[in-house]
Amino acid sequence: MLFRLDRNQPSHTLVPGHSAFPIHPWLDRQLTVREAARIQTFPDSIEFLGNHGQQCKQVGNAFPPMAAEVFANAIRKAIVNDWKEENLSGLVHYSLIEK
Repeated sequence: MLFRLDRNQPSHTLVPGHSAFPIHPWLDRQLTVREAARIQTFPDSIEFLGNHGQQCKQVGNAFPPMAAEVFANAIRKAIVNDWKEENLSGLVHYSLIEK
């Protein structure tokens, strides 16, 4: 099922595969690979290789780079600061995942 994007709402999930991208918010066409890549937060300098279907799969299967950066920075901070339960103050225990 194809969805038209609403320019005032978050995008639907981008599904991998040829002709699986949503409909442009105001033009009567599907998103291009580049438009879908922008929704996924890829910089315009990234080049997707292969035919159109392969490029759609690459974008649709991708994890958004900006989200990956947030997770990577949190992991790096935990490693650098040696965040183990026994090393934390009582003020940060609320953010630990319960065992």
